[in-house]
Amino acid sequence: MYYFVTLSNGRKTIQNWDLDMTNNPAFIELSQEQITFLELNPNASINEIRTCTLNIVSTQAEILQQLKEEALSKISSLSYDTLFFFITEQQFTNAQASYLALSNEIVAVENSVYSLEQATDIIQKYNIIGKDCRDYYYVCKNLIVEANDSVSINNILGNAEIYYTAYKNAHPDWVYNLKNSL
Repeated sequence: MYYFVTLSNGRKTIQNWDLDMTNNPAFIELSQEQITFLELNPNASINEIRTCTLNIVSTQAEILQQLKEEALSKISSLSYDTLFFFITEQQFTNAQASYLALSNEIVAVENSVYSLEQATDIIQKYNIIGKDCRDYYYVCKNLIVEANDSVSINNILGNAEIYYTAYKNAHPDWVYNLKNSL
């Protein structure tokens, strides 16, 4: 029979005894559920066997990797949000369609949402802004990959938030001109 045993030094252990030790207060018999759990999880701690649940503790490396992935996801969102702050997906799609229609005369000119000049302007700004946002994302990504602690990762994320906010504030004319020229 398996018993939780309190040793003379106060340490707890599990022992298998052939004798009935239920009358000894230092021995507490394991339930059938606890014995089954012990057999399935031979490296489980005393507390895990007592509660029949494994305490899964993430390693520092796993926690750091999770922080890195969350930070990259946030920075990616900031990048796209900044791009779409200036030019929405719909505006870009309409600009592409207008550009193709007007430059190649695929569709009648009256079906175009934008003039050729407007479409070209939107596409150029979309590419410039997209490249700037993407380039900064990859700078951050490289720094995050190399980061060894959560403080560094949070600093990189904070700097990214500042960068993308500043980028939006630095080019208010791009939003104004596009919206007023449409």
